[in-house]
Amino acid sequence: MKKNEEKQLDFPWSQRNDTQAERAKPSTVYVGYIAQIAVDAPLDKIYSYSVPDELAETLKPGMMVEVPIGRSERKYKGFCLKISKSKWKGTLKPIIRIIDERTLFDEKIAELTDWLSKYYVCPPGLAISCAIPASVKKTVKSTRIKPYIISRPYREPTFQLNDDQEKALMYINRLVNNKKFETVLLHGVTASGKTEIYIRAIRNLMKVGRGAIYLVPEIALTAQMIYRLAERFENIAVLHSGLTEAQRRATWQAISEGKISLVIGTRSAVFAPVKNLGLIVIDEEQEPSFKNIQSPRYNTRDLAVKRAQLENIPIILGSATPSLETYYNSQHRSGWHYLWLPKRIADLPLPDVALVDMYQEHKERKGVHLLSRLLEAKINETLHAGKQIILLLNRRGHSGYVFCPRCGYVVHCPNCKTRMVYHKSANRLLCHHCSIKLPVPEKCDRCGGTMNKFGIGTQRLEEELERKFPGVKLVRMDTDSMKRTDNYEKTLSDFANGDMNILLGTQMIAKGLDFPNVSLVGVICADIALSMPDFRAGERTFQLLAQVAGRAGRADHAGSVVVQSYNLSDPAIQSALNHDYHQFAKKEMYLRKKLSLPPFSRLTRIIIQHTRMTAAQNIARQLAQQFQEYAEKYKDISVIGPNPAVITRLRGKYRFQILIRCPSASVMMDFFTKLRNSSEINLFRKEVIIDVDPVDLL
Repeated sequence: MKKNEEKQLDFPWSQRNDTQAERAKPSTVYVGYIAQIAVDAPLDKIYSYSVPDELAETLKPGMMVEVPIGRSERKYKGFCLKISKSKWKGTLKPIIRIIDERTLFDEKIAELTDWLSKYYVCPPGLAISCAIPASVKKTVKSTRIKPYIISRPYREPTFQLNDDQEKALMYINRLVNNKKFETVLLHGVTASGKTEIYIRAIRNLMKVGRGAIYLVPEIALTAQMIYRLAERFENIAVLHSGLTEAQRRATWQAISEGKISLVIGTRSAVFAPVKNLGLIVIDEEQEPSFKNIQSPRYNTRDLAVKRAQLENIPIILGSATPSLETYYNSQHRSGWHYLWLPKRIADLPLPDVALVDMYQEHKERKGVHLLSRLLEAKINETLHAGKQIILLLNRRGHSGYVFCPRCGYVVHCPNCKTRMVYHKSANRLLCHHCSIKLPVPEKCDRCGGTMNKFGIGTQRLEEELERKFPGVKLVRMDTDSMKRTDNYEKTLSDFANGDMNILLGTQMIAKGLDFPNVSLVGVICADIALSMPDFRAGERTFQLLAQVAGRAGRADHAGSVVVQSYNLSDPAIQSALNHDYHQFAKKEMYLRKKLSLPPFSRLTRIIIQHTRMTAAQNIARQLAQQFQEYAEKYKDISVIGPNPAVITRLRGKYRFQILIRCPSASVMMDFFTKLRNSSEINLFRKEVIIDVDPVDLL
């Protein structure tokens, strides 16, 4: 074990001098079983332990064991990867005990987590640990908790597939039947019937006793998709963060035992132990919420592609607005295939889109209005017609910030160098990064001036709607109002049943949802994402606008969309208004190639954080220098930084970042393998965060 690893875990011997350690005595050679163990701790190594005779017949790969680490023999949990008979010296320590005699993962999952460890630069034990739910790792007495299974009365839709859908389904079925790995991008305009293709492909493989995993990015999407699938399949297991520990444990066990063969869920469901897996589906593959925000920071989409490769099965990536990386791969890489659905089902027209110049609107209208005159008129018209409305404002809270107009002081979070947001429902200032709450000051601490609230948010939009449309039934859907999973389910159910006229919310309402009675969609401020200091700002804006526009006109009536913007000429906004993904992709790819940005390169973001700014800066400088020395041995590897992060202080810690740009994934893996093998560099110290293929640079 490296010295820096010992210090990170605060082992009691880590401060001793080597001269104080007891000299090793001559060891005896033994013959017996040796187990390779990945310790559930931030130790970047696989350890060998002898298997005591009393455990030899019981221990199997995939079991969880207890092992001693270091001279003090502190006990740690570990995962058995491999057992072999060999010779060893007497210095090899024995396994203490088997914690759980269940096999918690099979050979394929072991291979998957090994790749996860190497690609996402994560200690092997932690990579395996993230594949097994925490509730499953706990040894508890058996309970009568039932798995979270959904079953509803069977309902078969009456519509027939169009020619494009038939061709896509035929291609996917051929891959499934041939048990062939291939990554298929199913790119279809909104309401083109992608979900129906998923369902029929899954049904085809389930007829021959094979299973499937269906991944969605957020719980908000899970609720509606669950019930849609439950009407077409007998039993569906659900895995997401909203389950209790007991529900998750019982569900995982039922899947592992082969009692359920169709799993739907969010990120962690990619590891579901489905027996005889035949297909993986990733719906809304472009969503950044597929990225795990805690270590290991894997992208569920890419991990699912790797699992499909190991299982030798096809995987479908579906989207109306695919990520540029996925779109590029589908056009240029072997092992990928592109399927295009250009038409809506039943030849329904795409909704008409009107663009409102909010600069001109404010010039011609007195007062402060979040809703333009055109959008107000459209809302009135839609309500009188008995139809429903979706309004998107991708900023929660009431006011963007609180400031003093006399001296210009803005209230910032004491832990993060970001503005506090006013939330009227709680009458508090809230930091959207560390969640600290503060009372709203009436007077400025600096000059004594009266504090004002400025900016827009979903709570303020809710106020304006209630004032301008008294008696309207509306519901707000954001992370402030949706505290639990059942909040999502009830809200969407009420809206689907027609109990609500208007659904307003943040980006969680923009994709995947299907409400046939919605005929109007309004985008309150289309420019919010464009102001973000991130190279994907244009792509995020296009995706959000195109997705939310697609919620309108999904039945036998025409739909319309009103987009309010301060930047009418932006290419992302114009392409979204024209429903033209290919035009947007062409222009954006040109810029990305000129700047050597993904998909024309691979990025890794190293964040260094510390409570003291000088300490964070010194660690960052040292690492950057070490990275640069190793990068000189390669061609086309760039080490950029260290520089202050965009959010320079977060949760009380100062932050610096280093960007490493590589020409390909293989070069990046090789580079980090060499760094990990170095005795001088500690990538896993507590001040360092490693984010391979970051989805944002904030």
